[in-house]
Amino acid sequence: MAVNCTVAYDNIMNLPRLIPTAVCTFVISLSGFSQGAIAQGRASSITSPQSEQEELDELIQALGAGGFVERQKAMQRLIEIGGASIPKLQQAMESPSREVRFRASKVLELVKDRDFERRLQLFLRAENEGDEIPGWSALKGIVGEEGDARRILVEMHRAEPKIMRLLEVAPKTVSRLVSERTHQIQRTPQNLLGKLSSANMAAILLATKLDGVTLSDLNMRYVASLMSHQLFSKELVSRDPQKGYLPVRGVRSDMFRKLVASVLLDLKGTALQIGLSVALRYDIQDGLVAADRALNDKNLPCHVRQYALMLYGKFGNPSHIIRLMQLLDDASFCGTTQTVDKIKYSTQIRDVALATIILIAKADHKKFGFDRIRLSGTSFTLNTIGFADDETRKKAKEAWLAHWAESKETILSSGNK
Repeated sequence: MAVNCTVAYDNIMNLPRLIPTAVCTFVISLSGFSQGAIAQGRASSITSPQSEQEELDELIQALGAGGFVERQKAMQRLIEIGGASIPKLQQAMESPSREVRFRASKVLELVKDRDFERRLQLFLRAENEGDEIPGWSALKGIVGEEGDARRILVEMHRAEPKIMRLLEVAPKTVSRLVSERTHQIQRTPQNLLGKLSSANMAAILLATKLDGVTLSDLNMRYVASLMSHQLFSKELVSRDPQKGYLPVRGVRSDMFRKLVASVLLDLKGTALQIGLSVALRYDIQDGLVAADRALNDKNLPCHVRQYALMLYGKFGNPSHIIRLMQLLDDASFCGTTQTVDKIKYSTQIRDVALATIILIAKADHKKFGFDRIRLSGTSFTLNTIGFADDETRKKAKEAWLAHWAESKETILSSGNK
């Protein structure tokens, strides 16, 4: 009978992929096999009283039997036996019979999926003692094991099964899969993004934390961009028409924050800039660790280091001021200029550092030469803090140093309140 079944859909992205007609015919035949035939099969010689291993051996042989019905009954019985049939099915994959290999591979895939789903259910109920799910050690090391940690890991497995199941056994394969996946998501049309979820993004982030999983700088930049993806951001921020983005607070959202913070530590260059901006947006105080590393790396472009300073402005306290004052002689140009009334202002890293220090000290920026600064809560607009010349810069620094000498104890003590 001809079967029109040339297109199926990927279980992750729901994107079309071609399936040979022969395979479709086989799948339809198996799924439509009547329960009566199965019941009759159980009474056959295949399922006569015997040891399980003997039964499995006979079932594997029956996969290559001459009769179509007998082969189908053998497959159905192997599926019913479930996980116990996996070793024999794996051995059958080496059979010289093409028919046995083909049918064994189909049954093995289905049995593994069902058996793993059973393990996931036990894991959710914390009934999987001695049977740890891939990725659990890594995830609980980052976010802890209370609250929604188990549910989040199960969501990751269901969203990205290929990546998650190989986490601890095939890091090179995981590296390739993550690379392919990040590229695929980057190219996904907007109208298909609804097929994804925050669990897809979280699975990819967790994969980068596993030993042996290595990605190129370009791929890590893609990974960093996933952290700001709208499907992930909804776990961490909400949009208010008047106030803009507001942090979402809760056990689940805080776990996602910890996962993002852990990935920040591995980012470099442009990827680190994306990561620091994400930490600002998501209100991730642990991002200060990555910010400190960025400030210590003078080989990083100024525009990356200025985001690190903005994190200090948001989360820093007076105890950080002495550390930031080390940057007051750093003349690295940040690539930001603005012309006002025919006067050209430029921004250097020392300007951003001084503006950040004054912000932390809760002083008035205009008293230190920042006449154009535009503040917004614990942040400022970068192109409004530059200076027209180095002489003006020098005066601003001297004014701060004088204020620091006079008010140091008061400023530092305010951080202990």
